[in-house]
Order: sequence, then structure tokens, then C-alpha cells
Amino acid sequence: MLMRGYHLLMSQAMNSTVVNDTTYCKVIYLTHQLSVPYLFELRLLLISKYTSHAYIVRHPLMI
Repeated sequence: MLMRGYHLLMSQAMNSTVVNDTTYCKVIYLTHQLSVPYLFELRLLLISKYTSHAYIVRHPLMI
């Protein structure tokens, strides 16, 4: 399966809920791009209060 990752700062990650600074969140978005459905996962790994990053992984759906 093809998988692409995109790294971005926590300030660029939208629509996420933070419980504490060691929380791992996974938010799934279903979108259509050029008539091909993709599954987007927004993964937030919050290491500390000062260093927070988000990682987005894109999977093409096999239908």
C-alpha cells in the first residue's frame, strides 16, 4: 500500500483535542482527491509542553 507522510508543527495542526502533554491522538479524515478516495490520519505525538509535532499519513483506499 502506498503511504506518504507529512510532518508539520503543532501550531499547523487544526481540529485536534489535547488532553495532556503525553497524549497520542489519531483523527481520521475521509476525502476525495481527483476522484480517488484517500484516508487521512492526523497523528499527534505530544512529547512535552514545549515540543509538540503532528504527522499526517495519507493512504489510498482500496475499494
